[in-house]
Amino acid sequence: MSARIIDILDERQKLVYARILAEASGRETTRGTVWTRDAAGQPVAAELVLGLSDGSATEVRRVLRGALEEGDEVLIGTVRAISPASSRSRRSLF
Repeated sequence: MSARIIDILDERQKLVYARILAEASGRETTRGTVWTRDAAGQPVAAELVLGLSDGSATEVRRVLRGALEEGDEVLIGTVRAISPASSRSRRSLF
């Protein structure tokens, strides 16, 4: 992934990126898990080694377990089904 990032940077940005990578090389490795769906639509975990992040986008350095390809959709939340019994409104004392 790092090679692809370098391909889109101008010369000044490449220098800054090289400095950031050098500083980050001594840091502890950050791991994470994302969830995708298999062919049947069931959630499947992929364990990753993470790289640089700006808080809204994070570099994936390596896939440790599972599968994740560039462009894959990942699950970002869950929806809980509400049963008919729990969806009835309850009277409030206040």
